[in-house]
Amino acid sequence: MASTVFKGEIWLTGGRSDLYAMYDLAFSFKNADIWHSVDGRTWVQELRLFGDFFAQNKFVKQPGSIAPWYERFGHTMDAVDIDGDGEEDVMILLGGYSPSPSNDQWLTEDGTTWVYCGLAPWSARGWHSTLVFNNSLHLFGGSPLNNEVWRLESVRRVNREAPLTRAAYLSYTFELNWTRLDGAPWVPRVGHQMVSQWYFDADGGETSADARERILLIGGFGGFLQDTPGYDGGYHAYNDIWESWDGNNWTMLTDSPAFDQRAWHTVTVLHTKNNPKIDWSAQRPDRPPRMYVFGGGSIGFSGESSRRVTVMQGKIDAFYSEDGIAWTKISYNEGGGSTTVTQYSSQEWAKGSINSNTVYIGLWGHNVVQFSPEGEDSNHLFMFGGHETDGGSMLNSVFMSVGGLICDIHGIACSDNGVCGEGNQGCVCNLHFSGEYCEVSDR
Repeated sequence: MASTVFKGEIWLTGGRSDLYAMYDLAFSFKNADIWHSVDGRTWVQELRLFGDFFAQNKFVKQPGSIAPWYERFGHTMDAVDIDGDGEEDVMILLGGYSPSPSNDQWLTEDGTTWVYCGLAPWSARGWHSTLVFNNSLHLFGGSPLNNEVWRLESVRRVNREAPLTRAAYLSYTFELNWTRLDGAPWVPRVGHQMVSQWYFDADGGETSADARERILLIGGFGGFLQDTPGYDGGYHAYNDIWESWDGNNWTMLTDSPAFDQRAWHTVTVLHTKNNPKIDWSAQRPDRPPRMYVFGGGSIGFSGESSRRVTVMQGKIDAFYSEDGIAWTKISYNEGGGSTTVTQYSSQEWAKGSINSNTVYIGLWGHNVVQFSPEGEDSNHLFMFGGHETDGGSMLNSVFMSVGGLICDIHGIACSDNGVCGEGNQGCVCNLHFSGEYCEVSDR
């Protein structure tokens, strides 16, 4: 599915699901539904959708609960400011599998009426990533495997000539003007995650006044293409991290972070509600906002290795980082793999049920957004949906982060150095169980 925050609500569109009756005798595992929520707890489905049905879903009820665009997954959706006034004006939905990779462009100003904006100049794709950086929407990679980077330069509303159709259509559309940026050095990939962070070197004496916005690319599945230098006979998940300050020039920060290879994970920042340059924690004044990695999965193989992963191996862990190089694990994990110890994670979203038994299983394809619920004065992370591994199922659960996101004792987050202990043991500040707020008796 694809999600974003727009006009004070979380919005969710489409995605893969269990097989369902779409209409009449048609069945599908792809969706063209639209949901939104002001608090993450109560969700409202849009049941009267309007727009350019002539372009794709011309045979559905108009208006109805099915959007004008084809059912799909692996697409993206972003809230974008198109007039430069600092407020997001539209949501833009791009590409995805419907069922083949696509490069169609859809825009809405209210979540209810969807405008078909034609085909983009970039090739059809799914499982790509998008990100608003420096006030411009950017698109990265995707399948068929590529490492292209495109920037949306402008959006202009124009009149439309009436199409020859009986299906519903609008008298206007939007022209989206894209520019392809220089070739990125990272290998082609899908299921990768992009994040925008306002970063400054607090340890080097910089303050938020010195903060600059940067892009980070984290992980993904792919590799060098056949018939190109570097191709090693297979494709696999990565855990490399790349940085760019302009979308053109890229530097690898690390290819050996604390977490292992993964794709279809989630990455986001968490900053104060009123200042995107400051971390959300009141105990970290004038520190850059931390980035968080949750779950994901590993699959694939390399021709240089006999090890092949033929099914998705899910992740049940979580990490944060301030600089993108040093990552701190914020979950307690044990077991799994070749051990005889039952797999366990202190991340509540990793708890599932198989054959009525409680198990801890990996999650991939989920969404995480930063959002301040209606009536709240602070930001939280919201995680929803996803596909469990190891015999699990599709999910429609929603989780919201609280102070214990980084483990706390009496509401104090272990000087922000803590990691979770097993069960309800609280936090462990370091391997010696010492430090402020970390007396052994308080664990």
